[in-house]
Amino acid sequence: MQLLLTLRNTRSAVARLGDRYGHTEAAKGKKVIVEHTSSNPNAPLHIGNLRNVMIGAHLARLLAAVGYEVTQAFYVNDLGAQACMQPALVIPAPRN
Repeated sequence: MQLLLTLRNTRSAVARLGDRYGHTEAAKGKKVIVEHTSSNPNAPLHIGNLRNVMIGAHLARLLAAVGYEVTQAFYVNDLGAQACMQPALVIPAPRN
Protein backbone atom coordinates (compact mmCIF):
# COMPACT_ATOMS: atom_id res chain seq x y z
CA MET A 1 0.00 0.00 0.00
CA GLN A 2 2.84 2.42 0.88
CA LEU A 3 4.56 1.68 -2.45
CA LEU A 4 1.37 2.46 -4.36
CA LEU A 5 1.02 5.77 -2.53
CA THR A 6 4.65 6.62 -3.24
CA LEU A 7 4.21 5.83 -6.94
CA ARG A 8 1.09 8.02 -7.11
CA ASN A 9 2.86 10.90 -5.38
CA THR A 10 5.85 10.57 -7.70
CA ARG A 11 3.65 10.43 -10.80
CA SER A 12 1.79 13.51 -9.60
CA ALA A 13 5.05 15.40 -8.98
CA VAL A 14 6.39 14.48 -12.43
CA ALA A 15 3.15 15.63 -14.09
CA ARG A 16 3.17 18.89 -12.14
CA LEU A 17 6.86 19.76 -12.61
CA GLY A 18 7.42 18.38 -16.11
CA ASP A 19 10.96 19.05 -17.33
CA ARG A 20 11.87 20.63 -13.98
CA TYR A 21 11.29 17.35 -12.06
CA GLY A 22 14.47 16.43 -10.20
CA HIS A 23 15.99 19.90 -10.49
CA THR A 24 17.02 21.89 -7.43
CA GLU A 25 18.76 25.16 -6.68
CA ALA A 26 21.14 23.61 -4.14
CA ALA A 27 24.19 25.01 -5.94
CA LYS A 28 22.61 28.26 -7.13
CA GLY A 29 25.18 30.99 -7.63
CA LYS A 30 28.12 28.61 -7.92
CA LYS A 31 30.11 28.23 -11.12
CA VAL A 32 31.86 25.17 -12.49
CA ILE A 33 33.83 24.37 -15.64
CA VAL A 34 33.47 20.87 -17.09
CA GLU A 35 36.39 20.12 -19.39
CA HIS A 36 36.18 17.10 -21.65
CA THR A 37 37.26 15.92 -25.06
CA SER A 38 35.27 16.26 -28.22
CA SER A 39 35.45 13.74 -31.01
CA ASN A 40 38.69 13.83 -32.98
CA PRO A 41 38.01 15.34 -36.43
CA ASN A 42 41.25 13.87 -37.82
CA ALA A 43 40.53 10.25 -36.97
CA PRO A 44 37.65 7.81 -37.36
CA LEU A 45 35.02 7.86 -34.64
CA HIS A 46 35.08 4.99 -32.19
CA ILE A 47 33.24 4.12 -28.99
CA GLY A 48 35.98 5.68 -26.81
CA ASN A 49 35.40 9.10 -28.42
CA LEU A 50 31.68 8.85 -27.93
CA ARG A 51 32.01 7.66 -24.34
CA ASN A 52 34.15 10.66 -23.33
CA VAL A 53 31.84 13.13 -25.06
CA MET A 54 28.76 11.62 -23.41
CA ILE A 55 30.30 11.50 -19.93
CA GLY A 56 31.31 15.17 -20.11
CA ALA A 57 28.05 16.37 -21.63
CA HIS A 58 25.84 14.48 -19.17
CA LEU A 59 27.94 15.49 -16.18
CA ALA A 60 27.46 19.13 -17.25
CA ARG A 61 23.68 18.60 -17.51
CA LEU A 62 23.51 16.98 -14.07
CA LEU A 63 25.46 19.85 -12.52
CA ALA A 64 23.18 22.38 -14.21
CA ALA A 65 20.13 20.50 -12.88
CA VAL A 66 21.24 21.16 -9.30
CA GLY A 67 21.83 24.84 -9.93
CA TYR A 68 25.44 25.27 -11.03
CA GLU A 69 26.23 27.77 -13.77
CA VAL A 70 28.10 25.38 -16.07
CA THR A 71 30.69 26.25 -18.69
CA GLN A 72 31.90 23.44 -20.92
CA ALA A 73 35.38 23.44 -22.43
CA PHE A 74 36.12 20.98 -25.21
CA TYR A 75 39.53 19.64 -26.15
CA VAL A 76 39.87 18.89 -29.86
CA ASN A 77 42.05 16.00 -31.07
CA ASP A 78 41.86 14.31 -27.67
CA LEU A 79 44.00 16.98 -26.02
CA GLY A 80 42.31 16.01 -22.75
CA ALA A 81 44.87 13.26 -22.07
CA GLN A 82 47.74 15.69 -22.48
CA ALA A 83 46.00 18.35 -20.37
CA CYS A 84 45.55 15.87 -17.53
CA MET A 85 49.30 15.41 -17.44
CA GLN A 86 49.87 19.17 -17.11
CA PRO A 87 48.43 20.44 -13.80
CA ALA A 88 49.49 24.00 -14.72
CA LEU A 89 46.75 24.03 -17.37
CA VAL A 90 43.99 23.69 -14.78
CA ILE A 91 42.37 27.08 -14.23
CA PRO A 92 39.77 27.40 -11.46
CA ALA A 93 36.50 29.17 -12.19
CA PRO A 94 36.54 32.78 -11.02
CA ARG A 95 34.89 33.46 -7.68
CA ASN A 96 32.05 35.93 -7.29
